Amino acid sequence: MRRTYPVLERARLLLQPFSKRVNLDVLLAEAHPSKPLADRVDWHQDMIQWLRSPFHTSEERASLPEHTRSRQQRQRRLQTVRLRYCLHILDRNPEWKINAAGVLRSILLEASAADLFSSTGLFKEGGFFSEASNRIQRKFLPAPVDVHDFALLFVKIFKDDSDPDWIRGLPLDMVARLVELMRFGAEQPEKVFEGLREAMIDSLLVLAPDIAATGLLPELRIRMDDHSIIKSPFSALNESLLAYVHVKRGASPDLESTLVEKIRTDVDACHARISEVYRHLEQKGVSVALVYKLEKLTSSLTRVRVLVDILNPTANDNSLEKARNFTAELVDRSIETTKLRRLFGQNMDLISRKVVERVGFAGDHYIATNAYEYWKMLLSAAGGGIVTVFTTVFKFFSTHAGLPLFFEGFFSWLNYSGSFIFMQAMHFSLATKQPSMTATALANKLVSLNHRRQLDEFVDEVTRITRTQLAAALGNVGLVIPGALIFNLLYAKTTGHALYDPAYAMKTIKSFNPFTSVTVPAAALTGVILWLSAVIGGWLENWAVFRRMPEAIATNRLLHALFNEKIANRISKVFSREIAGIGSNVSIGFLLAFTPIIGKFFGLPIDIRHVTLSSGSLAFSMAGLKWSAVSGWDFGLAVLGIFLILLLNFGVAYSLALFVALRARRIKRVWIYHLLKAVWRRLRTRGLDFILPR
Repeated sequence: MRRTYPVLERARLLLQPFSKRVNLDVLLAEAHPSKPLADRVDWHQDMIQWLRSPFHTSEERASLPEHTRSRQQRQRRLQTVRLRYCLHILDRNPEWKINAAGVLRSILLEASAADLFSSTGLFKEGGFFSEASNRIQRKFLPAPVDVHDFALLFVKIFKDDSDPDWIRGLPLDMVARLVELMRFGAEQPEKVFEGLREAMIDSLLVLAPDIAATGLLPELRIRMDDHSIIKSPFSALNESLLAYVHVKRGASPDLESTLVEKIRTDVDACHARISEVYRHLEQKGVSVALVYKLEKLTSSLTRVRVLVDILNPTANDNSLEKARNFTAELVDRSIETTKLRRLFGQNMDLISRKVVERVGFAGDHYIATNAYEYWKMLLSAAGGGIVTVFTTVFKFFSTHAGLPLFFEGFFSWLNYSGSFIFMQAMHFSLATKQPSMTATALANKLVSLNHRRQLDEFVDEVTRITRTQLAAALGNVGLVIPGALIFNLLYAKTTGHALYDPAYAMKTIKSFNPFTSVTVPAAALTGVILWLSAVIGGWLENWAVFRRMPEAIATNRLLHALFNEKIANRISKVFSREIAGIGSNVSIGFLLAFTPIIGKFFGLPIDIRHVTLSSGSLAFSMAGLKWSAVSGWDFGLAVLGIFLILLLNFGVAYSLALFVALRARRIKRVWIYHLLKAVWRRLRTRGLDFILPR
């Protein structure tokens, strides 16, 4: 079902009194086959606009059944009623009917429909970004319309989102009356649609080599089970289509039925090969450019099958129904090719799911399923808290060194990324990195959720994630605060003064006040950065796997010469296991370092608030001041700010990751309510499970 926009519909209804009502009698009287083709096309467009007009007279309202519920249903019903009324008027006025039929018939005869069948609704450009650029140009820049090209006329005449649904819902008796209208007054009625049949045959000549050229690309063949070109069904389909066109032109008509069955078999085989490529992509990584080529192939194969079925109907086929549905499909695809949403939806769906899968796979390692893993996570997070103490110290020195903005951001980037990568190497945990990964892992488990009895298993997973996240946060913050105090004590004994001077310490404490600083929006922005870094890590792993980097490392001759094959294989496995984490750590370091720099550069109050780093800064600030120098009010507000930073870092990152994962996995919305209800029931009855393992 198409998405509707109530605001736009309401605006259109408000503008109705200022619109010009087109009179049907005037329109029908203006139809004349002797007018220039451009004028006849404009007349046809005006007729469609009259059918599409939202005006409702008392007679029109009376013709609509009361059970027609939505505005879209009423509009489609109204269009059908108007078309029936128009045909009735033409039957009562033979002169108008002859002229209207002549206009419609002349458009068919004078405009070429080959491109309509071979390109409308299909991807035309060579790549994803060129196709996106082409759609943007068509959306915002005016384009000349060649009235002799039926494909362009379709775009001009049918441009409303409701047109395909209306055409698809036309009763077959009305379709028959439209066909009769096209033949009315013709010298040879049986040949009125002969031009369309010839255009369909011509379009097969265009589609056949394009399908073969795309299906035989090396990047596709290498991902199929059989790499042979001679045995490829794409080669066989090209030959079958060329032979079929030759037969349709009058050579050996007795072979037509055999060739039709051969074409259908070859199309099915081509779809099977495309499925092989998709399975390979699911296992080995995804490329937008490759998905674009597969979508292009799939749509072209579908078009070939439809054209052949229309040209060779079986005894059980209803030709009127096929013609109606195919016309609606052409209109639908013609409208969709002007939209960016469909292009991105088709081509980004698989890669987004793949990135989500890889992030979710990493997230499984951040979920403690028993008491041993829980305490292991607590110790791992404690190690991360200790490392963060030194990260906070280096951050202080880099920001107080008086460096230019770029070098301040650059050294902060090295500091953050180096610390995070060191944590990864030592198997320490950073609590703020977990929400994006655990939320994605949780969404991945929803894929198999088909029955309410599985809700308990889902709630068990939520409780494990929650208490693991609390353990990580407790380990990080619980060690960074005493670690900062101990480091400051040693530093003061060595240098004779605290790390933070009193003025800077007081400024830092006040900067955590959630009411007088940017703490709240900065913490939310940091949550976005944490989620984005996880996505970048998943994308980088997908990129490396798609380009077979682990295999290249394992078979590298230089590594074999320097070490041996066993060590090269070990390096390859380490690369596969750690590349996502490295990408995530480097990206989060870059974003945390340069976001404040960008804010300073543009004079904007943009900053970051990371709960572990902020906790360390607050500890260093309190160590640099006497307790009597800090009011309880200021300290309490700073602690409240740290708590809000914790909630926003985790909440924003978790919400974004869960939302994207649910969208990528196409989880039904109806389950969300049941899931939340089950989690709340567990929280009321066994709330301690969300804190400690049994």
